[in-house]
Formats: sequence, structure tokens, C-alpha cells
Amino acid sequence: MTVPQLFSAVIDVARADPIVAHIFRTHFWFTEERLRTQADPVSQRWLREIADGKIVGNAFSEKGSAAVGSLVFSTRLLRNPASGFRLEGEKFYSTGTLSRIT
Repeated sequence: MTVPQLFSAVIDVARADPIVAHIFRTHFWFTEERLRTQADPVSQRWLREIADGKIVGNAFSEKGSAAVGSLVFSTRLLRNPASGFRLEGEKFYSTGTLSRIT
């Protein structure tokens, strides 16, 4: 598949369901970031998952002083012995993108 064919397919998907098309946008960005840092073992793991057909969706958005794209977040997942886990932070914006790995 060529790049123009790929984007034509994404446009067709967006005509049917824009939310699903957003998943591809995030997936492409995430994949490019992993390729840029492919020497990192974590990136290598994700690249294997992607090569196996996994699709990565968007699941983050918060405001703050960190530079856009820095991947520095103030949101934290905290373990609470009494109740399990609690996500602490502030979600600033949501596209409605489905957030999961398929």
C-alpha cells in the first residue's frame, strides 16, 4: 500500500466514523515516535506490538506548563490499599477518541 492509498483509506473511514479515523491519527504519531526512539527497549516492545497488528489509540490530554509533545504529565495512577487504584489529575480536552489497544 502506498502512502496516498493509506490516507485515502483513512479518509474513507472518517466519512463513515470520524472517531475511528482519530485512532489512526494517534496511531501514526505514536508509531513515528517509537521509530524515532527505536533503540529504547520500551519502543522496541511497542514496535513489536504494532508489527503484530495492534492499533494504539489516544488516551491522554492535560493542561499544564510542560511543552506540547514533551510526554511529561502530571496525572498519576495511585495505588490505594483499601480501594485499588485511583487516577489523579485533570483532563483538559477530549476528542471522543476510543481509547484502547485492539
